[in-house]
Amino acid sequence: MQQACAVRPCASTWLGAGIAYHRLQDYDNADVALMEANVMNNRHAEVWGYLALLALHTGQAAEAEQATMWALRCELCNTQLLIEIGEQYMTLGRSVVTCTNALSWSRDDAWTWSHRS
Repeated sequence: MQQACAVRPCASTWLGAGIAYHRLQDYDNADVALMEANVMNNRHAEVWGYLALLALHTGQAAEAEQATMWALRCELCNTQLLIEIGEQYMTLGRSVVTCTNALSWSRDDAWTWSHRS
């Protein structure tokens, strides 16, 4: 995974590595990869979303809320990721506005919101 990041170092490549490490529950390497992706593009909504999910999985509630806020601010419209974030908030017993937003946000809502006059 890190070889791909060395050959084509961009936010998307680092994001892919971060997702893979996260799915393997290698949270330390996931953190490194996602932070690198964030350095390369700090307006990438999915990077913020996976940073939120990682923070939730590692017990960093304050960081999770900040990352979730930025994911929504950057118009995250990956419904599956939003559901995962919301489910993780619920698993942890967190009842916050960001959890509600994560469960109710959809691609159509994001498009409508971003194209308001």
